[in-house]
Amino acid sequence: MSVNPIQFRLPPNLGNKLEPEVAQTIIDHDDAINDLQQAIISLKSQITGTKSTSGTSTSVTEQVSTEQITQFINYVGNVNNQTGVTSYQTEQSDSGSLIVLDDSSAIAVTLAVLASAPGIQLPWWAAFLNLGAGTATLTPASGTISYAGNVGAGSLPITTGNFAFVWFDGTNFWGIASAPAAVNFVVNEQVSGGPTTWTLAHTPISGSVNLFSGSAAIWPGVSLDYTISGATITTNYSITAGTLWANYRH
Repeated sequence: MSVNPIQFRLPPNLGNKLEPEVAQTIIDHDDAINDLQQAIISLKSQITGTKSTSGTSTSVTEQVSTEQITQFINYVGNVNNQTGVTSYQTEQSDSGSLIVLDDSSAIAVTLAVLASAPGIQLPWWAAFLNLGAGTATLTPASGTISYAGNVGAGSLPITTGNFAFVWFDGTNFWGIASAPAAVNFVVNEQVSGGPTTWTLAHTPISGSVNLFSGSAAIWPGVSLDYTISGATITTNYSITAGTLWANYRH
């Protein structure tokens, strides 16, 4: 028969009010905990996990910052409606939110990074929905964005009626688009403008532009022939209007 060890309470007096099996179970349970202090110790051991690695025991405590909890409660599931906006930079409060884009013109979205002003913190992810006629282009402030069919890309275009989920790993972005971004090819477009400021008919995919004037190629670079920002080209010298041509993807 089980005997209670020395303690500061009496054995339970169950009398004849319970079935023998039930009474014995209560007695066995009572014997396992000598007093209230031992019960607290037992409970504490369940709260504080112990992790053993290579024969050493290390106490592991999982901590969640107040800011992370606040972000989860206040931001996840929010809708950030940017209807009518043609340029936007993501913020920390966009993490876990749906960003709605809707304009007839092209929409340039800058994906903020840790070093942006203001910067974002990890973990960070967001969903983007484009309801406008213009293509929304997501471009990281630094690093790349990879998605199906285009790993290490400079940007992710979202065409009308499509959406994308985007995650940030601290250096680069990763996306899942509702449909593969369509790639269109432009060949021998006569670029409008001049003599030093020019505008392409479409916003090109980064790195896809080839310019030429007459039979001479025009090379990109501040110290070379031109710079490009979006669909705008600035040549470092004057070129006669109507003589600048472009091949590119968009």
